[in-house]
Parts: sequence; C-alpha cells; structure tokens
Amino acid sequence: MAEARSAVADPRVTILKDIFSHNLDFIYAWRRNVIRRFFRTRNLIGNGMWPTSIWNLVILVTALGAMMLSDWPVSRPLTSLLWRFGVLLHLPVPEGSMKLFTVMVTSWVFGLVVFILLLYFRRYTLRLLLSYHGWLYENLRTQSKSTVLWSVLVRMLSGYNPTIYSCQQSLPRLPVPPLNDTLRKLVESLEPLYLDQPEKLDRLKEDVETFRTNLGPTLQRLLVFKSWWSPNYITDWWEKYVYLKGRSPLPVNSNYYILDQSYYIPTHRQVSRAASVIYQTLLMKQRCDHEELQALRIRDTIPLCMAQYEKIYSSTRIPGDDIDEFKHYDASVSKHIVVVRRGIMYKLDMYDSHDKLLSAPILETTLQWIVDDAELHKDTLSEEERSLPALTGLERNVWAQTRRDFLSTGVNSESLHTLESSILVANLLSESCSDMSSSAKSLLHGDGRSIWFDKSFNLLFYANGRCGFNCEHSYADAPVLAHVVEYIFTAEALETDLYTPEGYCRQENSSETAKVELSRPRRLIWNISDVLSSKIQAALKFNKMEPSRPVDRCLLSYYTLFFYTSLTETFCAQEPLRSLDEDLMS
Repeated sequence: MAEARSAVADPRVTILKDIFSHNLDFIYAWRRNVIRRFFRTRNLIGNGMWPTSIWNLVILVTALGAMMLSDWPVSRPLTSLLWRFGVLLHLPVPEGSMKLFTVMVTSWVFGLVVFILLLYFRRYTLRLLLSYHGWLYENLRTQSKSTVLWSVLVRMLSGYNPTIYSCQQSLPRLPVPPLNDTLRKLVESLEPLYLDQPEKLDRLKEDVETFRTNLGPTLQRLLVFKSWWSPNYITDWWEKYVYLKGRSPLPVNSNYYILDQSYYIPTHRQVSRAASVIYQTLLMKQRCDHEELQALRIRDTIPLCMAQYEKIYSSTRIPGDDIDEFKHYDASVSKHIVVVRRGIMYKLDMYDSHDKLLSAPILETTLQWIVDDAELHKDTLSEEERSLPALTGLERNVWAQTRRDFLSTGVNSESLHTLESSILVANLLSESCSDMSSSAKSLLHGDGRSIWFDKSFNLLFYANGRCGFNCEHSYADAPVLAHVVEYIFTAEALETDLYTPEGYCRQENSSETAKVELSRPRRLIWNISDVLSSKIQAALKFNKMEPSRPVDRCLLSYYTLFFYTSLTETFCAQEPLRSLDEDLMS
C-alpha cells in the first residue's frame, strides 16, 4: 500500500534532461570527484606540514642552491658539507652533467631532509610550549615576564593563519592527574552529600582507600598508557558513558537549544528568513569542508582543538538497546536537507546540476512551494504520520526497538535513510512565540512531535520570522554550534543586501538563475501500520507528560572516576566503588 501511495503521491518527479546531457553526467561526476580529491589531498598535505609550509621548503632550497653556486667565504663550511652530502648519498647525477643540475638535486634532497627535521622540531617544541598553563591565571595587562616570553616563542613557532585542522598535531596531550589527587578531590566533593550520614561517609573513605591500594594503581597505569597513544584519553569514554550510553530521552535531558537574536529580526517573512539562514548555514559548511575556516586561537596565540567541527553537519545519533551510535555521512551522500511543514517531510537537494549551492532566492521559491504543497496535503495524512518525530523523544532503548521493528525495511527504511543522511532538518512551524521564555521552551522540547531529536541539529523557523536551534549534544560542545550561529547572525547584521525592503531575499542575476536545473522537493512517504500508529500515540503522550520527579542529571562528582570505571569494565570486568555508584544513582 505504501509503495502504491508513493507512486501516485508525486512529488518524486524531477526535471528531465535530454539524452546528451544525461550522458555527460558521468563526465561531470568524474570531474567533481577529481576536484574534491585534489583539494582534500592538498589540505592533508598542508595540515601535515603545519606549523611549517611549502614556502619554507622553497625558501630553504633556494638559499642552499644560491650558497652552492656563489661559494661565499662565509658559507664555505656549509657549502663543502653540501657537496660531500651529495657524494655520500650517491645522488643520481649523471657524470659530466652541468653544475647547475648537480646543485639543484643536492639542494632539494638536503633541503627536504632539513625541512622534515625543522617540521618535527617546531611541532614538538610548540606542543611542549602549549603545555604551559600559567597564562590562565594571569591578567592580560599584568602578565609576568616568563608568560610574555612564552607567548613570543609560541608566536614565533606557530604557522601563519593556520586553517581549521592545521593545529591538531601540535596540540599537547591531556595529562593524566595523579591518582591520589583524584581520590582526594572525589572525597572532598562528596562530603557535603553525607553530612547527615557520617557512617556512609566513613564507608566511602574505606572504599577509596581499598581502591587506592588494590585496583587503583593498575588502572592508573593503564590510563597513562592510553594517554600515550590517544590524542585525548578521555574523549571516547566521555562520549560513550556520558552521552551514548544514557537511556534517558534526549529532550530536556541531553539536547540543548540556541535562541535567535534578542530583538533584531531582519525580516518577518518566515520563508525568506528560512532561505537566508539555511543558505548561510551551508556556506559555513562549505568553509569547513574546504578548510577555509581559520583555527580559533585564544589571544591570537593559543590554538584550540577544532576536531568537533567535522561532525556538525550530515550527522545523526542512532538509538541502540544498550548504547547509541553516532553516524556521520560523507559529503557525496549528504547533499540534501529535510524540510518539515505541518508534520510533512520533504527532501530538498541543496545543489544544482552543476554541483553549486542553491542561492537564497531559489531556496525561498522552493520553500514557498513546500509550504503550499503541505497545506494541500495536511488533511490527507493521518495525525500519527505527521507526528513521527515524537518517537525520537522516547527512552533510547524503546525508540531503538521501535525503529528496528517498523522503520528498518521497505519505504520506511528509505525515508529514514534520507532523513538521517540529510545535512540538517529545517522545520517551518505554523505558530509563533511571544517572548523568550516561550521560545526557549519551544526550542528545547517543542510540542512533542515537531523535532527530530536524533539529528545533529534542527533549525526551527516561526511564522513571525524568528528562528532557533535544537542541538544534539554527544558530538560537540555548545560553543561549536554557537560559532555557526554567530556566523549566520553576523552575516544578517552586516550584509545589508540580503533582503529587499519588503523582506524578500534579494534576487540575483536572472540570466544565471534561468540556467540552473533543479529537482522538485520530494515528499518522504511513511508506511504507518496500526501498531506503529499506537506507538506514535504513546510517544506523544509520553512527550507531553509532566515529569513526576526532577530531570535526571548525574552528579558531576560521580564522573570524576568514570574513566576508572571504564577501564575496569574494559580490562577487569568489575566495578570499583560499587556502593558509591549505588548511592549516587539511587
């Protein structure tokens, strides 16, 4: 039945091309793939050479060649070394060849060796310098001489304008705190919780001492060993035990929201604002993909880790019985977004036939088509089909079972893959919020049926032109998404030509627009059985239910030792401080 509906429901019709242009698709795809691989390889080489650059190698080789040709008295010791270096390595220089050719080969080989040594010297020296934390505790205007000298050395050794992922190999590794300090801080942080239960506090101290003398040192050594080969020994366990292993529903417990600008609204037209914000969001994605974004640096000196930026777009969290999985889709698969209107989902390709990003005016026209089409079909779909996102607000194991039973085969599997592999989900809401408090509530949990909480982030647009974000938390911290939001809002504030005086997106060159071949948005079709319908109704009821107790929030002190618990589970299949675990989680 679902396949029959899919066949007659349209909008799966795309604009047909003639046979000749169709045959050229292979050539265009091959060309795009070659260009993508070229820039990816170039970025990998550039990141691998940071904080040096290819210009350092060129300058070094040129200087060595000039010294060998000029034979300056000052440089004769180095010049003689270079000639002996060529003889010792048996460089492939033909007998009787010109002196210039010999100089070129020798200077390039010797220069490359020196360049590699210089590269690793700068990288590890910079990593050692960045391990200094004294600057954190000093005022910028009253820094000590040692901190000033340190910052000068860091600036000297750092590369010029590092790109987004250039600094990763030069960042220092996270040090492992001493076991005694960790246990002491754990006891100090838990003492206020046991003020009226001194006997439990005494038992806690006994358990800590037992852990210190028995299992603790072994786990500490394993932790130190892991820190040697892992960029950050805590990241994978933090993602696993703090986020992906959590079985509580994502709304309120894990997902967070980002509000719109406080008072300024560039346009009150919902579709126009949505088109512009989506376009700016995709421009930010392009800058990340092409690695044109500069690495963030504190005081324009200390580089920050930018690894989380890789997972912002085209990512989703997949529910599991015991642990969730975070999945990121490649750019070759994820070239579309999903737009939701009146609970109806549409796949919208974001690139034209020439693989260029759709402009804001074209997006505005396409989104308006989606709004009109949704109004026509809202009464033809059941309430349950238009409330499918409610399932993502369930407890994770319940949602995993429902997903496996009803959404893993047939047309449901196809539509779910389209949704999860999308760049982002944009929701064109039919209502507005009157104040910040109501906007915050709407963005945090919505109406229980409008937000696909598993997606890396959802863009919500209100009828009055305001917008906001609902963000899944496991893949990145809030400042990463805040950077994207800052980029969007800054463009809206500074670029005065984004909208016309009437609030529409400003049109581009009409002749260029006429040449663009577009595919019509495709409505996602779902096969909602009676059993699945009852599951969705139960999810709606669950999402709207007032909590009978405060929101589950694990105590921060509990996670002071979570990595030891992770090590124990991994290597020893035991649980240290079991009594503490039971007390804190009860």
